[in-house]
Amino acid sequence: MKLLKAKIYLILAEVGAVAILAYMLFVILAAIFTAVTSEQARKAHDCSVKKTEPSVTVASENKSVDDFVSEHEEAYILSWKAGGYLPSFSIAQTYVEYGFNFTNPSGTSFWLAHNMGGVKTGGSIDNFPITLETYGKDSVDLSGTKLGTNVGDNTGGNYAWFKSYDAGIVAKSEFMAHQTLYKGAINNTEPREISKAIAQGGWASDPSAYETSLNNAYDTIGAKYKWLDEKAIKRYGKSPFVEIGPVQPSNSLGITTPKSKGKDKCKKRKSASDGTGKVPSGVQVDGKGYPPSELPAELKEYIIEPKGLGLEYNSPTGWVEQSGECVDLTVSLGNILWGHSGTVIGDGKDQANAWSKIFGNSTTSKARKGAIFSSMEEATYGHTGIVCHVFEDGTFLVVEQNYSVSGNAVGKKNTYSYRLISQTASEKNGFTFAYGNESNLKLTKQ
Repeated sequence: MKLLKAKIYLILAEVGAVAILAYMLFVILAAIFTAVTSEQARKAHDCSVKKTEPSVTVASENKSVDDFVSEHEEAYILSWKAGGYLPSFSIAQTYVEYGFNFTNPSGTSFWLAHNMGGVKTGGSIDNFPITLETYGKDSVDLSGTKLGTNVGDNTGGNYAWFKSYDAGIVAKSEFMAHQTLYKGAINNTEPREISKAIAQGGWASDPSAYETSLNNAYDTIGAKYKWLDEKAIKRYGKSPFVEIGPVQPSNSLGITTPKSKGKDKCKKRKSASDGTGKVPSGVQVDGKGYPPSELPAELKEYIIEPKGLGLEYNSPTGWVEQSGECVDLTVSLGNILWGHSGTVIGDGKDQANAWSKIFGNSTTSKARKGAIFSSMEEATYGHTGIVCHVFEDGTFLVVEQNYSVSGNAVGKKNTYSYRLISQTASEKNGFTFAYGNESNLKLTKQ
């Protein structure tokens, strides 16, 4: 009996030893596999390696390309205006360059420099006017000294740095538009033509392989975002980018303006300063207001004219929502005046507060030229518009939609009207105002 037990124990010991050896072998093999796949992943996203074919995987465990595009939709739409570079194709190219790597914050210029692929430090800061205007003068750095700017592939130069993905998206488009080699890709809505123009322009050392990569990436990734192209084209037209030629030195905001040849037809109209001028006799105060065609001549020097800024009257051009509501005028014109983009959520009564958050300050009871106003003239939803001028006695002139003689009030969306409002009416109806730094207010077409 004891002998039998001993044999059993011996057998069990041998089995256990085999099991242990098998387990140890499994652990070793797993470690090797993990190391290999990790190295492969590192190389796939290493900026020193120029990929020629997009990866199959498009999403990490926590994020996807869809998530990224959703978060930065407005920047992609603005990029169409900034450089005429098709948003869906921009997404495809970023995929070829970086694979939208969401898992390696310390390893790529995508993470560290918010560079959307291949934007280098060569050229002038003046090539990024809309990026600087929209995201600040510190939104672009071409020194090549910040994190994520080392190229490391022996092609020369360094990557540009951008302070956010939004800035990187818009700047990518402006970069493309200001490179003479890639003009065929600008204001172009045909993906195959864009890929050919970029590849033949010399973007990669192997143009044929790169063109194939771009086409493959567009077919599998970019084409999913045609809806984004449609939004951008609807807002800014089919050929939004216009070459402005040589530029003057940047102003204090880092924004550039084109050099004038001969007489400047867009010379800024002399604008009366706030707190000046008497309300002309015989004009309506606290009345229904005036459509543009009926505006008294005495008030014309005090207005902000939406049409002159690109917001057409009784036309969809420049309008964000095309709803005929008061909010649409505020958002559409406010974006132009203050360098914002996209819609601003809220009813008329909410707009001043929402814009104050955009400006980084608080609402005030004091009107000023360019201010976004909210009021409770409509009991449920409130009303909103924009201040054109403040007179000596505090009466102010506004431009608005859907108040008595414009917008849905007269069955004509994408229209606007002017109205004079007294201090008494302002206090009675709870007017509040929001505005940014006066130096950022743009009263002429850019």
